[in-house]
Amino acid sequence: MWRRVLSQSPTSVPTDADSQKKTSEYLDGWKALGALLHSGGALSGHERNCLFLNTGSPRFADASAAAGLDHDSDSRGVAYVDWDSDGDLDLWMANRTSPRIRYMQNEIATGNHYLALKLQGVTCNRDAIGARVEVFLEGQADQPLVRSVSAGEGFVSQSSKWLHFGLGPSDQIERVLVQWPGGVQESIEAVTIDNHFVVIQGSGRANVWNRQTSPQLKTSSPKSPAPLESQRILLARRLPMPRVPFVDLQGKATDSDSFLGKPVLINVWATWCQPCLEELSDWNQHHQSLASESLQIVALNADHADAADPFSSENRRGVDELWQRLGASFDVGMVDAAGIEILESAERSLLLWQSPLPIPTSFLVDAEGRLATVYKGSVSVDQLLADVRALKVQHDDVRDASTPLRGKWYTDPFPPDLLAIPEHLTGVGRSNEAYEYLSRHVLPDRSSTNIDPWQQLGVSSRKAVKALRGTAQSLLSQDDVDRAITLYQNAILYDPESWMLRVELSNLLIGRGRDSEAISLNREMTKLRTGHPLPWNNLAWILATSRDDSVRDPEKAIELAEKICNATENQEPSALDTLAVSYAAAGRYNDAVKTAQLAIARCHAMKLSKLADVISDRAKLYKQKQPYPP
Repeated sequence: MWRRVLSQSPTSVPTDADSQKKTSEYLDGWKALGALLHSGGALSGHERNCLFLNTGSPRFADASAAAGLDHDSDSRGVAYVDWDSDGDLDLWMANRTSPRIRYMQNEIATGNHYLALKLQGVTCNRDAIGARVEVFLEGQADQPLVRSVSAGEGFVSQSSKWLHFGLGPSDQIERVLVQWPGGVQESIEAVTIDNHFVVIQGSGRANVWNRQTSPQLKTSSPKSPAPLESQRILLARRLPMPRVPFVDLQGKATDSDSFLGKPVLINVWATWCQPCLEELSDWNQHHQSLASESLQIVALNADHADAADPFSSENRRGVDELWQRLGASFDVGMVDAAGIEILESAERSLLLWQSPLPIPTSFLVDAEGRLATVYKGSVSVDQLLADVRALKVQHDDVRDASTPLRGKWYTDPFPPDLLAIPEHLTGVGRSNEAYEYLSRHVLPDRSSTNIDPWQQLGVSSRKAVKALRGTAQSLLSQDDVDRAITLYQNAILYDPESWMLRVELSNLLIGRGRDSEAISLNREMTKLRTGHPLPWNNLAWILATSRDDSVRDPEKAIELAEKICNATENQEPSALDTLAVSYAAAGRYNDAVKTAQLAIARCHAMKLSKLADVISDRAKLYKQKQPYPP
C-alpha cells in the first residue's frame, strides 16, 4: 500500500490545472483514509504476518502457517534474539492490536549447528556498529556466511547485537574474518561450532561466553476482552454543551437550555431498547434520591428520528402510551435527526474513534451548561449520584478522576478544545448550529487586543482560523453571507497577519454592499503589504460602484484606477476592468468602452475566458450610456 501512496505523491508544487486536480484527489484520498481510521478501521485490514523460508534457490517458500506466525494482529515491528541461549533465534513482535507484544520461542528441532559472535570495539565504537563478519565453513571457501552489526533493522526495531550464523549440517569452521569499522581486517582464531563467543578488537581470538539464562516466560493464549456493555467518559475539562432541540409529547418545541441552573441528564432512548427501559425504570424507582441532588432528567426518544415527520401526533401518541406504562416522573421528549447529530457531535468531539451514537446514551451537564460526563450504554443510579456530587469538586480532583490510572502529573491537562464540537457540527452539515455554538462560547471580544487562542480555545491560532473559516465556507454555501463575514472578522483576530483572510473578507464585504467596512479593511491591507495593487483596486471599485452617495466618488476612483493601470503597464485585466467601471461612473462612456475592450483582449491573452465574458457584459452597458451597476 505504501508503495502505491509514494508513487502517487506529488514531488513539487503543481501549477497546471490537471496536476492541481490530481493533487486534490491525492489529498482527498488521505482524508478518506483518516475517516476510515476514525471509524475503527485499520491500515492493514488484519493482514496476516508472513514468514518466507530460504530454499537455497531463486525462490522462497511461504512457511507462515507451518511456523505458527500467521497472526492477524497487525504486527508492526519484529526483533530476533536467542532469548533462551539454545542456539536458535527467537522472535519478539510488536503489534498494532492485542496482544501489543508477542514472544515466539523457536522450538524447531533441526540437528543443525550454529555460531554466535558478539563484537567489542576498542579503537572503533564499542558496539562495533558497521563491522562485517565472514564465516568460512570447511569445503565452502567460495561461499562465506556474512553478517553485519547494525543499530536497527526494519521498522522501529532493534534486534540483538549478537551475530547469529546458522551453519546447517556443517561441523567445521575453517576461518573467521572481521572487518572492523574503519576498514581494518582481522582474522579470528579458536572458533568452534555451537558456541557463543565475544571478540575484542585487536585480540585475534574469540573468548567463550558463558551462557546466561533469560527470564522464563509462560506460554499463554491471547484472549480478546469481552465487549463493554457500557462506557463512562469523565471530562477532565468540561465543554459547553450545544443546545439540543426537541419536542415534548404535546408537540411543543423546546430545548435543553430550559434546564440551565441545575444539573441535567440528557438521555437518548428507544421503545424497542430493553436496556433503555430497564434503566429508565431504575431511575424512576430512585427518583427521590436523584431529586435530592437537584438532578433533572430529560429522556429524549429517538424512535422516529429519521422519519419524514418525526413529531407527528401518531408518533407522539405511541411514545406517550409506553411512557404512561413506565410511570416515569421526569421529563420526556422526542428528538429528530438534527438533535441526534448535535448529540453525536458532542460525543465524537471527545473520542478519536468515531462510532455511531449507541442507544442508550446519556450526557451529564452541570448547572452552567457544561458537559461533564458521557455514558455510552446504561448507567447505574449509584454511579449517577456519585458523578452528580462530583460536579462540585475542585479542578485537581476532576483531573485525577478522569484518568484510568493514578500517577504524578508533570503538566496540567490541556485546556478544553472549544472548537471540537462546532467543527463536528460543520462536518455533518449543521453550520447553523455550529455558528450558534461559536457565537455563544467561542467568538472573542473584538475590542480585545490580547487574544490567546491556546488559553481561550485550547487550540493553536492555525486551528482556530481553520475552524472559523470552515464554518464560514459552509454558511456561504447556504448564502448566509452576513454570518460568514462575522466569522471571517473573528478569524483575523487569531491571525492578524493573514493576507488571504483579508482578501476573502474584502470580497464578501464588497459583494454584500457593506462599503464602509470594506473601505476600512482595504486601507488596513495597504499598510499590511505596501505597494500591493489589490487593496487599491478594491478601493477604486468601491468608490465607483457604491450606491451610498456618501461613499461614491467616481473621480477619486479614476485617479486610483489609473495609477494601478500605469503601475501594471495596462497588463492586469482586473485593474483595467475597474478603470472602465470608474470611467462609466463618471459618465465617460467612450473611455469606458475602450478600456473594457483592452481588458477583454488581455483576458483572451491570459486565457481568462470567464472574466472576459463578464467584462463584455459590462461593456454593453457602457455602449448604452449606462454605468455598472445600472
